[in-house]
Amino acid sequence: MRLFHDRKLYAYAFCAYVINALLVSYQGHKLETVGRRPLLSIVVPQIIGMLFLALLASVATRRTSSILEKSILILTAMICLLSVASVLPKFNYDLPKFLIQHLVFVIASYALAMLSGWRMTQVLTRKRGSE
Repeated sequence: MRLFHDRKLYAYAFCAYVINALLVSYQGHKLETVGRRPLLSIVVPQIIGMLFLALLASVATRRTSSILEKSILILTAMICLLSVASVLPKFNYDLPKFLIQHLVFVIASYALAMLSGWRMTQVLTRKRGSE
């Protein structure tokens, strides 16, 4: 059983993951102003959105039987939770440094792009009758 019924959505998802990987890798480290905390009106909706996306991705793993799609969804949920974790040190919550390093986000983003490209290739090369 596939996650998406329309085959074109796999191509769109692949493009979204590639764009995300490129943006994350070229973004680099954000320079922070010492002593300034981010605005809660921006951070709270961001945290809620990332937690919702992580929950949605983890629930969607039950909808598919493909190991690739499950790994993509689990990795997506992991990136969302890491994004939430990266905001916590700004509010004086200490976390291990490896959780919020930029390199972790870059590696996970490129892994997602490669896995989604692999799944897109599988779905698009399969004949319509064998679905």
